[in-house]
Amino acid sequence: MHEQVTPTIGNTNERPNESILGIGYSLLVRAEETDGNYELMKFVVPAGAGPPPHVHQREDECFLLVDGELEVWIGGTTVPAKVGTCIHLPRGVAHAFRNVSDRQATFLCWVTPGNLAGFFDAFKTTWPTDTESPPSVNESSIAKMLAVAPDFGIDIMTG
Repeated sequence: MHEQVTPTIGNTNERPNESILGIGYSLLVRAEETDGNYELMKFVVPAGAGPPPHVHQREDECFLLVDGELEVWIGGTTVPAKVGTCIHLPRGVAHAFRNVSDRQATFLCWVTPGNLAGFFDAFKTTWPTDTESPPSVNESSIAKMLAVAPDFGIDIMTG
């Protein structure tokens, strides 16, 4: 049975105030606002940044690049992504992305079902409002991510 949910308004023009692995992010629509059906996130990826290859066992993702350029690795194939590129990543498919340009890239990410924010909560850092780029990745964040990833059905490919 689905609970009644309330409409939500998010703003993609606002800069994210949280960071994971040196990538800024904000939740535009939270899972609890959709009865767990999906989440919508905005990611701001500085030049050179990107997560390690990984596999989500529990959720699908869909990326829509709205600014900049990314290189997306999907199951062994590298795909260039420019503004307007939409990439569906079903659960169980290894993937990663990296900003290979010299300026930041921004994309929206739909996650279904919505349970990825809980994973991020375990190792996120605050992105101070007085800095242009998110905080750099650090060993503590990586260790926390690796420790909690299995609890969220995420396999991090470390080697």
